[in-house]
Amino acid sequence: MKQKFPLGWVAVPAIVVALAGALAVLFAAGMSSFTMLLTILVLALGGGLGFIALALREIETNSGKAQESQRRDLQASQLVGLDQLCGGVLPVWSGQIETARSHTART
Repeated sequence: MKQKFPLGWVAVPAIVVALAGALAVLFAAGMSSFTMLLTILVLALGGGLGFIALALREIETNSGKAQESQRRDLQASQLVGLDQLCGGVLPVWSGQIETARSHTART
């Protein structure tokens, strides 16, 4: 059985990787204006990827709920259709049974 995590935890790996990348850039290249710009860019990309992961997870969750709801509605409508079918067929079957009884009684 799958364990359900809160939706926010989906973004954590992307944010952690972005922070690690930003720190690696700072330590490797020093504190120049170019490396600061590159660090900000890495952090922005990591945050954006985290946001995209969060949005995709939410879409997946909502899609699963919608499919489950559609499945339940379909099952309910099929049962309603079965009731209507039986209501229309039972009188015909009853007439056929009575006809068979009358033929059996004559012979």
